[in-house]
Amino acid sequence: MTRQVGRGKQAADPTRVGIDDKPSRGQDVVSISASFKKMKVFLSETRSELKKVTFPARDEVISTTVVVIITSIIFAFYLWMVDIVIIKVYEGIIRVLG
Repeated sequence: MTRQVGRGKQAADPTRVGIDDKPSRGQDVVSISASFKKMKVFLSETRSELKKVTFPARDEVISTTVVVIITSIIFAFYLWMVDIVIIKVYEGIIRVLG
């Protein structure tokens, strides 16, 4: 895309990247090495953050797992009962109106 500059002259739009605007091979190598440096910094920071993590003890994992299983069973039973009640209400409505 171009824009008019003065008498009939056209200047390239600086926001548009064209085929001729590719970086030279030297710039490619620099950007690749910069990417590897960034990746190395990211991985070293990740490793240092993982050293700060504390994992729960086996007893804590077992107790919370039991709580989740019991809670799931209670909610399943509750939803089953609600489902039965809703079915009975619909059946009653159908008997009355049907």
